[in-house]
Parts: sequence; C-alpha cells; structure tokens
Amino acid sequence: MPIFLDLYVSRLREKRDEFKKIIESALESPLDEKYSKWLRKLWNPLPLKRRQPVEVFAVDSSGATRELYNGAIIHICRALGLSNRGKEERDLDIEMFYYCGNDRELNSYLGMRREFLEFNVAYNYVKNVEPNDERKLILIDGSLYGRLMHIPKDAPVSHNRDFMIKYMELYHNLMCECLRRDVWIIGVSKDSRANFLREYILCRIIDEILSSLDDDLKARVNEFLSLSRRKTPIEVPPDIALAIGDESCKNIKWILNELINPKPDYQLLLAYLENSGYTSPIIVRGRRHGTVFSHKIDLEKYVDVNFEKSIMLNYDVREKALDILRKMTNFPAIISYYIIFEKGDIPLRIDVPAWVLGLDKSISDVEQSEVIESKETIEVIREITSILMLLYSGKRHYNVLLERVDEKVRLRTKVVDEIYEKILEKELGTVVLHSRGYRRVKYP
Repeated sequence: MPIFLDLYVSRLREKRDEFKKIIESALESPLDEKYSKWLRKLWNPLPLKRRQPVEVFAVDSSGATRELYNGAIIHICRALGLSNRGKEERDLDIEMFYYCGNDRELNSYLGMRREFLEFNVAYNYVKNVEPNDERKLILIDGSLYGRLMHIPKDAPVSHNRDFMIKYMELYHNLMCECLRRDVWIIGVSKDSRANFLREYILCRIIDEILSSLDDDLKARVNEFLSLSRRKTPIEVPPDIALAIGDESCKNIKWILNELINPKPDYQLLLAYLENSGYTSPIIVRGRRHGTVFSHKIDLEKYVDVNFEKSIMLNYDVREKALDILRKMTNFPAIISYYIIFEKGDIPLRIDVPAWVLGLDKSISDVEQSEVIESKETIEVIREITSILMLLYSGKRHYNVLLERVDEKVRLRTKVVDEIYEKILEKELGTVVLHSRGYRRVKYP
C-alpha cells in the first residue's frame, strides 16, 4: 500500500459527511427556488455553429524558478501566441534577483510577469494585423477582469520596482490597439473563483423582498443589510422581522449568510443547471482598489504612498504612474458571462471589453453590476459563443487552440534542468547549484 494512503482513507471517511454537506450546500436553502428561477431567466441556449471567416490568435505563458545556493532566484518565463492561420509570436525573459519577502507577494509578481509577456505577444500580433473581411479574435488564457484588479503599487523585487507601471501601460496600449484595429480581445477562464453572477442574483432577490415594503421600511432593511455584510451574521432586529414577515426574514438571513460566506459562481451553475447554454452577459463593477477607478481618490497621494520605492529610484516614475493611472480610469468596463458547452461539463468564464459589445462605458462608470440586454450585445455574444463552440472538442478539450499553445509553451522541469541551466552555466562561466531543499528531492 502506498505510504500514507491508509491515513488518507481514514481521514476522508471521518470527514465524509462534512465534505458532502459542502458539495451539496447549494441545494439546502430556502433560496433554491429563487436561484433556480433567476438562473433560468438568465440562461440562453447555445447558438448554431456558424462557419465564418475568422482568425483566432490564442496566447498563453509558462515560467519556472530556481533558488540558488547563495539565495538568489532565477526566474525564466516565456509566452507564445498561435493563430488558426499559422501565425506565431514568441517572447521570453529571464531575471535573477534576491528576495526576502513572503511567498504570496513573490508568486503574485511572477504570475504578473508571465501575464506581461502574454500582453506583449498579443500586442505584437495586433500591431501587424492586416485589414480584410475576416473577424479577428485574441484569446487570452485567463480573466481580463482579474488582471485589471491587480493593485497598482511597488513590485516586491528591488530590480523591477516600477513593474506595475509598465504592466498597466502595456495593458492599456494593447486595449487601445485592439479597439483601433477592431480586433476582439477575449478572456477565457477554465477555472474561476468569481461570484459576480451569484451577487447579481442575490441583489435581485433582495429587490423582490423589498418591493412590497414602504420607503421607510425599505431604507431600514437596506441599512441593516449594508451593516451586516461587514460583520458576523446577526439576527434581524425584531421590529424589522415583525414588519417583513417570517418567510422574508428567513430569506434575508440566508442571503446574509451567502453574502458573508461567498461561494463561486461555478457551484451555483453546476447545482441548478442541467443543460448546455450560456448566461446573459453582466457588466462587472470594479472592486478592491475600485476607488482608483472611481475618481474618489487623490491620485497624487496614492502614487506617492504606493510607488514610494520606485520614485526614490527614479523620480520621473511619479509622473508616468500618474499618467497611466489617469488613463486606467477610462479603461473599458469588462462584461462577463459563462458558457457550458455540454451537459455535465465545467463552465467557462468569458470576459469581453465593453467596446466589443458596442458599449462606450469605462470601468469607472460602473457603480453596480447589471445585465446587458441590448439587441447588438446579444448578437455579439452569440457570435463570440459560436466561434468558441468551433474550438470546443469535448469535456477534456475546452479550446483546442488554447490547449495547443499551452502544450508548446509549457516550461517543463526536465527542460529547465537539462537545457536552460546548462546554457546558463556555459554563458556565465559558473556552476548552478540548487538550494538544499531542491537537491533533496532531485533524484538521479
């Protein structure tokens, strides 16, 4: 028996009921019927596959790090873009640095370095697009919205403190060039922890509960909900409970529990939907550092505090950071929706800039998430979905072009250890020695 397998089975059996409750939690609340009703309302059948002239350019990246005997870190990252017309764009970067911070900040930085290379590959592609009758799409493996929500601040590594300024500038330039050349840039996420759909539905359920109340009581309930979202779940005040009735009171308690203990949209979709289709598109409001996008912050003070180290190294960075942050306030709003191509398959999250759907709306304009239902929007969403359907090849192959790019760009351990490191040793005239921790798990 493999080592630890007995303990694994034993612990799993101990916690089986607890785990099953978590898996089935979406099916045990009085909100079930309301969730089901709203999801059916927002659920659309897949369009027919339309074989139309289209060029799709898929982009992905990969990276690897090695910690050396003296504490220095080597980071290699590369990005690749391939089109269904045989076009290819590549980029690679390597950096070496010392780092003494926490792993979370370092991993975030390394992830953004890979995203930066993806943007660069996409930018080089779109700059060379030739005008013709073909629709052109760039597929980014991941969420466009999530990349926009990175907090603008000093990078945690000393050799590249102003990296986030470069990142935001390239993201902005890529979007502008795509708009200028009418190239649709689409984010495709095969795993997502987003919960914008669930929050949208919960807000609609709250609206239904409040619709029959007078303005004074409605205001009191809203104030209670607003305060309660920041705390541990608390009891509905007796006067409000009496006024709204037992059923509404019970539903509000469940809504608070859902808001305070959020679950991903994927759980909702898989729990209540059985057939293939896609959700109506929702324009997503900015979060976390949303004040940066809402004109409610002193940008000069923000830059001085969050880019302090970059400015100390180069004061000119201050004006550049201000310029880029001002441009980012006009960054297009992101509209998101989910697709399930086949019954029982995992949903895909699709992110689309507002201008692709014919909407002149920036992220700073979005105060709350809302469904977009204009005729032009519906037509574009169906066209995007139809194109993605052509690249779908079953539950194991959600997008054959993105999978091909992933396969070619993936930086495998053997390649790093036996090829990249050997070249590094030759070029630098030194021997690469791994940290003790790495050598302990490296077997001949």
